[in-house]
Amino acid sequence: MITKLRPKAYQKYFFLPLLGSILDDFTAWLHQRGYTIGTVRGQLHHALKIEDFFYEHNVKSLDGLTHTYL
Repeated sequence: MITKLRPKAYQKYFFLPLLGSILDDFTAWLHQRGYTIGTVRGQLHHALKIEDFFYEHNVKSLDGLTHTYL
């Protein structure tokens, strides 16, 4: 799905250390539930910001996340 939404920039999403492996499925899930393409693209943009947040807080794995990161 990401390759269709961001054909020139899809690799930067796929290679995100924490979210890259789940973003394609997430965007497909959003699209299947009727979210607009604009909304799905917006979620991709937010994923970059979330990835930055995790990096700044030294989060190395999604497995260790708790409510304290919210």
